[in-house]
Amino acid sequence: MVASRMSVSMPEQMSLSIQLLDNARFDNYVVGHNETAVYSIKNTMEQYVFLWGSSGCGKTHLLQSLCHAYSQTNLKISYLPLNNMMLTPSAFENLELMDLVCLDNIEFAAGNPMWEEELFNLYNRLRDADTRLVVAAEKSPTGLDFKLPDLASRMCWGPVYHLKTLNDDEKKTALQQRAKNRGLDLDDNVVDYLIKRSSRDMQSLFDLLDKLDKASLVAKRKLTVPFVRELL
Repeated sequence: MVASRMSVSMPEQMSLSIQLLDNARFDNYVVGHNETAVYSIKNTMEQYVFLWGSSGCGKTHLLQSLCHAYSQTNLKISYLPLNNMMLTPSAFENLELMDLVCLDNIEFAAGNPMWEEELFNLYNRLRDADTRLVVAAEKSPTGLDFKLPDLASRMCWGPVYHLKTLNDDEKKTALQQRAKNRGLDLDDNVVDYLIKRSSRDMQSLFDLLDKLDKASLVAKRKLTVPFVRELL
């Protein structure tokens, strides 16, 4: 049973456990220049929303934040990352029974006839059931290579938002916020050092912070620039 589904019996083939990240919440998402998209997702009931942007812009964080918000009010949710190679098109079965469906990395369905057909049928079922659908991809709907013309048009049934990546100051805020949530004191000098000397996308920076956190616990040392320099 998919861990992110609530209160509905799912088919046997959906035995894959897809966990939501506990720290993916709206209150720790650094909005940057994405105010309109975040407001729409949180505060409107648009049935269809399409998010797109480069890796590290926060698409997954927003999808999972919305799932957490829905689940807190006992609404039924399903989060499916289509880049998970263990998923098959049967994952779309019964999703019309949900209150919210979030599909991540939807570009992985493009060009695959079976996935495209099932995705097309899913859009139609969700429309009839009035189920909300929020999808995310690295490209805009017109930039995705869907072979099924009617499916491509359905991607634009609702608002489409281009998520912008964070600038360096916003990345600094995001890193320090993530560190604070983990009980770490990350001063400005350490953050500046990390941003200047590592991969600049947020996922890589968060992964590096996780590594540094574990190393500091083992060494029983604070995260200072000299210590970080040793680790890098």
